Amino acid sequence: MTRLECMRRLLGLTQLELADRIGYGCSTPISVVERGSTPSRPVVTVRFKKLLEQYFDVPFPKLAEKLDLSKLLTQ
Repeated sequence: MTRLECMRRLLGLTQLELADRIGYGCSTPISVVERGSTPSRPVVTVRFKKLLEQYFDVPFPKLAEKLDLSKLLTQ
């Protein structure tokens, strides 16, 4: 799973919505695998937060702020 796929699923966004959110141009390919199911309410576990921090090498609150994940910080 790519970083972009991980963030797209976390936010429950389509590929184009994620591209707009992070400033990618429409012509920039995002190689992710589309799946039919979208969770009704995404939840970020402590373990998953730590994995994101390690993968992006950024503390989760800063990563969440950059990608507008504030709704997930309270869970």
